[in-house]
Amino acid sequence: MLRTEMGLAVHCEVVKHGFENDPHVQSGLIFMYAEMGCCVSFRKVFVEIPEPDLVTQTAVVSACSKLGHVGFARELFDRMPEKDPIAWNAMIAGYAQCGKSREALNLFHKMQAHGVKVSEVSMVSVLSACTHLGALDQGRWAHMYVERNKLRMTVTLGTALVDMYAKCGNISKAIEVFWGLKEKNVYTWSSVLNGLAMNGDGKKCLELFSLMKEEGVQPNEVTFVAVLRGCSVSQNWDNVDNVRQIMKARGVTKPPGEISTLFSVSVAGKASIMSCKVVAPVCSPTLMTF
Repeated sequence: MLRTEMGLAVHCEVVKHGFENDPHVQSGLIFMYAEMGCCVSFRKVFVEIPEPDLVTQTAVVSACSKLGHVGFARELFDRMPEKDPIAWNAMIAGYAQCGKSREALNLFHKMQAHGVKVSEVSMVSVLSACTHLGALDQGRWAHMYVERNKLRMTVTLGTALVDMYAKCGNISKAIEVFWGLKEKNVYTWSSVLNGLAMNGDGKKCLELFSLMKEEGVQPNEVTFVAVLRGCSVSQNWDNVDNVRQIMKARGVTKPPGEISTLFSVSVAGKASIMSCKVVAPVCSPTLMTF
């Protein structure tokens, strides 16, 4: 509520000082309302502009795509007489984020056909689409495209590559890419940890998590999901308590969603093993029993 009130106050000041017709101010207002999730407000700003320039049109495409209004974004995108790489990337990213992966890949190929310069930002969306579709062959092609065109391997692009290979079932390649990255963040580590757990190597997942802690990388909720999945896959229930302590230290007192579910599974698994340990001596058949 406070952010909305501040945004409206800024807009009032813009009008008060006569800057409402400045294209850069208009695009700034559109981005501001988009960040606040006020779709109606930024579309109102846009429709009141008599002749929106490239900057403003791109801002609206980006804002609509970010908020999931890809239909309206695509209509505007198709009507744009000129399209810069930012507009192409925003539209492709919007499709990828909304789960319209095939549309994202089709638009990317159209972008190439138009001779628009492809950047690392473009390839992150392409890899996200490949991951969603489970399209390993297209993901490999995207990786080769990055290498062939010598695109800068940012931490975001590297993480997208690791995530794509891991979720498409090629965990060995995911690990190879992971170790080859010069820069890694918590999402990079979490992607490879999750990949190991998903592909059944819970032991390696937990070993890598220990290394992550030694490297001083602070885990987040995505990491905890991956590690708990690793505990479940490897049936290493003793590590559950360690994870709980780390989460507590990080301020995660009430694990949401998938973390809570995995905790329940892990605790149940640990209880089952403890129960077996207690019951086993009584239930084991011996000569004395008979």
